[in-house]
Amino acid sequence: MTQRNRNRLKFIAMAVLFFAPMVLAAVLYYGPDSWKPHSYTAEGYLLNPARPLPDVEFQLAEGGAETLEGLWTILHVQRAPCADDCQYRLWQTRQMRTLLHRRRGRVQRAVLVAEPAEAATLAAALGEGHPRLKVLSLSAQDRARFDGWLGELPVRDPVLLIDPLGNFLMYYGDELPLEGMYKDIKHLLKLSNIG
Repeated sequence: MTQRNRNRLKFIAMAVLFFAPMVLAAVLYYGPDSWKPHSYTAEGYLLNPARPLPDVEFQLAEGGAETLEGLWTILHVQRAPCADDCQYRLWQTRQMRTLLHRRRGRVQRAVLVAEPAEAATLAAALGEGHPRLKVLSLSAQDRARFDGWLGELPVRDPVLLIDPLGNFLMYYGDELPLEGMYKDIKHLLKLSNIG
């Protein structure tokens, strides 16, 4: 083999080493769908545009008015007394908030009970297991206004995600996707500077 042929082989080998990764990357990216990076999709149902909360006065079980502003709020809306399934969903959101670690201070949890008389009873029953849970109620007139504002969602007892400015932007159905909800909220906290 002559020197000229050896130099050609070296040149071809160098060209293959240089271009092979780019060709492989292009084939993987534009080839089969399973190799393409997927965009982020939310597990909850996103409202577009977000809706500001109605002008109602939330009452805490222990007394006093409460606004759902300043922090990201996970609001459980109950249309019936909070039974075992409701308490399980509250436990799920408590676990999800715990998973947020250093960001959990930006998220609060609340439950809006069906009847004002239920608020104190539920707060006492859940107090030890859910120390930071806000148990809220509305007067009959405010509850009617709130339900009218909420409209007909395709779920019985929705879990609403409310931003720190008081806007309803996402909801979850009766079956809470705990991992998906965690990913949604973590993603929102990462992107948002408010709350």
